[in-house]
Amino acid sequence: MTNLSASDLTKLTVLIDGQPRGRLATIAKTVERLTKTLAEALGDPDAAAKVLDRALTFETFGGAEAILKAALKGSTGNVVAPAAVEAGQTGAPETAAPALTSDAQRRRTKATAAMDAARTGTLPVPPDFSAPTHARFRGKLEGLIALAERGDIEGLRYFRINPVSSSPKALARYRDLCVIALEARIGAAA
Repeated sequence: MTNLSASDLTKLTVLIDGQPRGRLATIAKTVERLTKTLAEALGDPDAAAKVLDRALTFETFGGAEAILKAALKGSTGNVVAPAAVEAGQTGAPETAAPALTSDAQRRRTKATAAMDAARTGTLPVPPDFSAPTHARFRGKLEGLIALAERGDIEGLRYFRINPVSSSPKALARYRDLCVIALEARIGAAA
């Protein structure tokens, strides 16, 4: 089905319409709710299914989020604009959110900048795997870099990564950003 967690799927649902959601019993029910919400937002169940098929192939939240935001960009209705969701303006009652620490703010700013650059077609900078803890993942990183430099979107999409620790999570983020950047280049050329 998907490698995204129930929490990630719930965040994607909230991204669509801005309504706060609680946790459901199973991933299947969470995907069903996400599908229904997206179909209502887009007004076309077939288009929603296609968007979700694409979004749920990503192993990280950022990649799936980018696909949904792109799909919602042209939609109308009661959908909250992605910029409003990013700014915390979901249309839901105001609740006190915990303040981000400066370290968390820096990480979020860097992630946002990387996503914005990828959307303009700029390939991301590969993660720094020089530390000994990353040694066993350096080969995978080199493979991803080679695929990205060749512009092999399908190869990147099918590159399996099990994001269970920090190294593979960094690889998955890098891969997803490369796919977004290469797709943006194709869109710009068309």
